[in-house]
Amino acid sequence: MSMSPWPNSSVVDIIRQVAVIPYGRASDRRGETILRERRGTCSGKHYLLRDLLVARGVGVQLIHRVYRLRRDEAARMFSDNVAAMVPEGGLTDVHTYAVISLSGIATRVDVTFPRAWDGVSDMTLACGEGVDVSVLEGADAQALKEELVRAHCSVVERERFIAALGRT
Repeated sequence: MSMSPWPNSSVVDIIRQVAVIPYGRASDRRGETILRERRGTCSGKHYLLRDLLVARGVGVQLIHRVYRLRRDEAARMFSDNVAAMVPEGGLTDVHTYAVISLSGIATRVDVTFPRAWDGVSDMTLACGEGVDVSVLEGADAQALKEELVRAHCSVVERERFIAALGRT
């Protein structure tokens, strides 16, 4: 990404700015597209965040979490409308978030949705407990995510869930 849309913003402010970009599928997951279309899913928004922060010299580790979501958890975390898209037995999803270095401290950030954050502590993730898979430096984060989705998820169920999240 050649130029930050928020050149005079602090790292914490950039995190907050990316988080307020509405959730929804953009035409692709490139940072420029997320900014232009003013929407993105967990992966696209975190790829944008990584690009913006790395350009400022901030260390960023992307993480894909494979987790299982039950209908009652979806209602509590998101809404009844989202929960209605979760099959009775639950669904498996792959969620992307980041761990960044803030003042030398590894801090978990999740810019998928806007949320209150003190700018210091780990953020609450927009997913449940699961198995974390780190994206190795130089690896293709999206290719790894697609591999995890193919291995663990029902694409149809997952797409309904993502579409419902975009309507909240």
